[in-house]
Amino acid sequence: MEQKYDVFISYSCKDQKIAEGICGFLEKYGIRCFVAYRDIPKGIVWAGAIVNAIDESRVMVVVFSKDFNASTQTDREIEIASENKIPILTFRISEATFSGAKKYYLKNLNWIDAFPHPESCFGYLRDSLLVLLNNTVDSDISYSADTAVNDMEEICSDMALHSDNPDSNCIPPKEYQQNENFTYIPAPNKDSCVNLREHNTSLMAGATLATAGALIGGFLTPMFTLPYLIGNAIGNMASQNDTVYCSVFAPAEIKMQTHMLVQVYLHVFEETEKVKLLSKESQIDAERREYIPLEEKLSDGDKVDVLFSIAGDRLLMSEKTSIIWKGTFKKCSFEYFVQKDINVNELFCKVIVSKNGIPIGEMRFITHIVDNPREWNPRMVAHKYKKVFISYAHQDMSKVKYLAEGLKLSNIDYFFDRHYLKAGDIYPLKIQEYNIKP
Repeated sequence: MEQKYDVFISYSCKDQKIAEGICGFLEKYGIRCFVAYRDIPKGIVWAGAIVNAIDESRVMVVVFSKDFNASTQTDREIEIASENKIPILTFRISEATFSGAKKYYLKNLNWIDAFPHPESCFGYLRDSLLVLLNNTVDSDISYSADTAVNDMEEICSDMALHSDNPDSNCIPPKEYQQNENFTYIPAPNKDSCVNLREHNTSLMAGATLATAGALIGGFLTPMFTLPYLIGNAIGNMASQNDTVYCSVFAPAEIKMQTHMLVQVYLHVFEETEKVKLLSKESQIDAERREYIPLEEKLSDGDKVDVLFSIAGDRLLMSEKTSIIWKGTFKKCSFEYFVQKDINVNELFCKVIVSKNGIPIGEMRFITHIVDNPREWNPRMVAHKYKKVFISYAHQDMSKVKYLAEGLKLSNIDYFFDRHYLKAGDIYPLKIQEYNIKP
């Protein structure tokens, strides 16, 4: 039976603005949402309406905060979803820890850390939901390829959600990597997993047409090879129509009176990780802010226009350039100097990709203007000191985690309580132990 809603949004009334934003964003992409403040008519018994809506939903999104944690009403909503075996995806908008019933139901589930800027993670929430809802797959593929890709999507949804970094790779077990029905390439998010299906469709289509031509030619005399040539040419034509992706890289945070570099890459699926590495070479704090497949396939020689704009309290920049697609990645860059007289703390950025004047891809993201952008090169600290003790305020933990992870990956001796302490440790003694060790 088809459910009335794709997503039930569970939230504290104190977080209604965030719930409104999530609902509006998801519904823009065709994801049907139930949100209580809007969908329960006046005069209707609240409890009954909530129960019915959960029963008629495919996934529950929990907008988790300290206020949500303290609410007993939300305990009941989570319990009903759990009893109905409805998948629960937690969208954490604060660093509050799970307690009580929330700890029982949510602690062992995957979640998305969306603090301190929840709106910048709406796209990641959408992508994660599309994997759970399975709305992005085609149905006209052979059974064996479908089965392999469905398994792959399931693994991605299990492994890629609990991460601070939307670029984190989803690596399936070896039996899926070696499955002959698809080619495995590390995927930054659900679009890449789903693209395995499209990737195999184009390969199979080209191979089938070429093979058909070869078979026709085989029935005729060796000298009469026209059917084979036609079949082979059609197969080549099929492979020349590329499913092209657009990745946008830009810093998540920027300081006033500094230059902001925005890099736009058009690339095929196999180049997803390559362009990420290239973006870091151009700017160390570049992050993949958006990643979408273009709505129309491109052929060799196609010209596309890329329009980039920034708005704050007014339109700050609008610039257009063109790219000629040649079957492999192409890059264009835009640079903006953040003036001191801007009266906002957020830059609203938009990239529109067009072909023949018709938009075939649109991406939006927000870059925050801050006094101290997050640290991206922890090894600079290590050159001066033999070991690093990280002291920080609790509200800054989300930024400190980036520094700690960088030190860890660089094999640098550091103390970060979330990584160093274990259950039962006495905090002052462990600090003393770390500080006196050589």
